[in-house]
Amino acid sequence: EKPAPQQQAQQVQQPAPQQPQAQQLDERVKRWLELFEREFPRLKTAMLVWSVKDAEALRRLAEQHGLIYYAITAERAVVLNREYVGDACAYANERKWTREKVADIVAETLRSKPHALADDETAALALEVALSLGLAEYRDGRWLAK
Repeated sequence: EKPAPQQQAQQVQQPAPQQPQAQQLDERVKRWLELFEREFPRLKTAMLVWSVKDAEALRRLAEQHGLIYYAITAERAVVLNREYVGDACAYANERKWTREKVADIVAETLRSKPHALADDETAALALEVALSLGLAEYRDGRWLAK
């Protein structure tokens, strides 16, 4: 079964300027928590988060939900369900993706504007994160989950 495409999430938050700094952080955390509660029960794969403005709060929320947070750039991050790594490896092996092919898909995904992620983009992002964190490897022309 192919991984289900996942939609990207975009942070929507601008607390009122008159709020004290602590309240602003609380409001950001609250909004991220709402996003996680709304989206992550359905998150069986990976999610690319655009315009990360409070990466630390998002990382803490990911950990609270048993998910992996990985910053790809200063403003883009992937939240990954570790259980998906094996599926992403199988998906890539079926398509005979090389390490370079995955890197190309990730680079193109990061260059494009926010959009709903296709299966290929979701799998490639998950593999990129899994490789970086030592959760997967590419050896002898095959993707292997660790």
